[in-house]
Amino acid sequence: MGGDHKEPLTLQWASNEESIQGQLRAQGWVKGTDVSAHSLLSLASPNVAAVSLPVLPKLNNNGMPSSLVFMRPGDTRDERDVLRFWPSR
Repeated sequence: MGGDHKEPLTLQWASNEESIQGQLRAQGWVKGTDVSAHSLLSLASPNVAAVSLPVLPKLNNNGMPSSLVFMRPGDTRDERDVLRFWPSR
């Protein structure tokens, strides 16, 4: 619950959603946990792994939420990596 510990890295490339999902899943990434009543209740648990916590929404510079969110376990149970994707024209 300490928040972000690293700066975001912004990249842009041409691809489609299916290709991105397939490539990330092949590398061990999973879809981010949606915010729900169950995932919010996990915030109160003292022994929950970081990958079980909801991935909270984040907006880009234009105020749009990310359309795809993926995560994978970090080096410890308390860490995770999160990838967020926004479409561009």
